[in-house]
Amino acid sequence: RVSTIKFEFYKVKAHQDAVKAADELDRWERANTKADFLAKQLLRQFFIDGEPTLPTPINNNTGWMIQINNEVITTNIRERIRNHIWSFQGKQFWITRLQLPPGQVQYVW
Repeated sequence: RVSTIKFEFYKVKAHQDAVKAADELDRWERANTKADFLAKQLLRQFFIDGEPTLPTPINNNTGWMIQINNEVITTNIRERIRNHIWSFQGKQFWITRLQLPPGQVQYVW
């Protein structure tokens, strides 16, 4: 079904709060600044706590489960989610940073 809503794309330059006063920012720039602040706050909290907090179900009959790559995860949930999310990105960072030849050598991580 085709939407009757007219969409317009608007590019927001990052870090406009560094070059403009707060009262000069338009609503999109203010939203971008707030989103950036909240993302950094969450990232700082992740590094302070060491792991994210997972909500627990209200009762055991909710039927939800956690899967990674279609595999149900039942043990070491926090560690497995964190490793799944961060290990690939971390490896890519160090391969680039240290200019390691990707795929040519098996690295011990």
